[in-house]
Amino acid sequence: MILKKYILISFASSFFPIFGVLFSIISLINLVKIASMTSVVNISFDELSLLYFYSLPQILYMIIPVSFFIGAISGIAKLTTQYELLVLSAIGIKPTKVLRIFIPLAFVISFSLFLLSQIIIPKTSYLSELFLKEKSQEAALNIKASQFGQKFGKWMVFISDKDTDRLTDIKLFEDNDEKSRFIISSTANIENKSGDISLKLKDGFGYFDKESTKHSIDILSFKELIILNKQKQIVYKNFENFEKYWQEIKKSKKKAIDFSETVHEILFPIVMVFFIISLGYFNPRFATNKASMLGFAIFLAYFVLYTNISKIYPFASMIVLPLFWLILSYIIYVKTIKFRY
Repeated sequence: MILKKYILISFASSFFPIFGVLFSIISLINLVKIASMTSVVNISFDELSLLYFYSLPQILYMIIPVSFFIGAISGIAKLTTQYELLVLSAIGIKPTKVLRIFIPLAFVISFSLFLLSQIIIPKTSYLSELFLKEKSQEAALNIKASQFGQKFGKWMVFISDKDTDRLTDIKLFEDNDEKSRFIISSTANIENKSGDISLKLKDGFGYFDKESTKHSIDILSFKELIILNKQKQIVYKNFENFEKYWQEIKKSKKKAIDFSETVHEILFPIVMVFFIISLGYFNPRFATNKASMLGFAIFLAYFVLYTNISKIYPFASMIVLPLFWLILSYIIYVKTIKFRY
């Protein structure tokens, strides 16, 4: 019990600084990404905080595995450089006992990743998308006069005057890789039918790039033209019905790849647990402390392998790669640690 507490304190002293740095960096990136949405929709500070809260499970899912792995290696390596683990080995406390402390922790981390990826993240992603859809619809209903940068669906909108839902002197512009479109209308009405928002334009002209070339323009005059604010259907999906879930994965290559990558990410703490001892234990008289650097290199190798192989063999990689890493880490552990200390 004393040994377990001693090892976990050393682990915590390495884990939390790594976790804190990664959490701060990724949180800042997420906040910048969320703040950039204000160019499309108006978001208050409370709403920005809510969107950030929805992104927290994804942030935790990204940083917990690497923080655990590098933190555990660093914690063990720190005790090794202070000769404390070597003294413990000399009095009969083998590295296997230290390993037994991290194995249950690795399973707890993997189970937490499973809960995050299959239950919590799908729910928060759904709520986030639903919130943004509502804000987009709200922005479409609240188009203001003489204000640049407003959008109605994919269209940039500018109006001269507005009286309730009646717009005057309206201009719409859309530009994409295929062609550009520009529409002018004398008046328009915003219509909201059961959440489906449309813009009914009256008495205007449309200017469109021709299909064959962008150097010529088609001109269209109209008495009435309806533009829909198309919103994608938001569906909440999570791990409820395994049979249905598995059938969807077998039918879709993209879903199979995503599922395969998720399996690799969930199993990472378990299959890498032997590396914690293999890299953390060394004789500081004859070797310098490169444990964290080597641990990060192994993490990158694991990441590169599963992301590339999963794209080609999503189902086979879920079995072969975890077994490969588990066997490799065990062989290295046996050859470098088990029979030496």
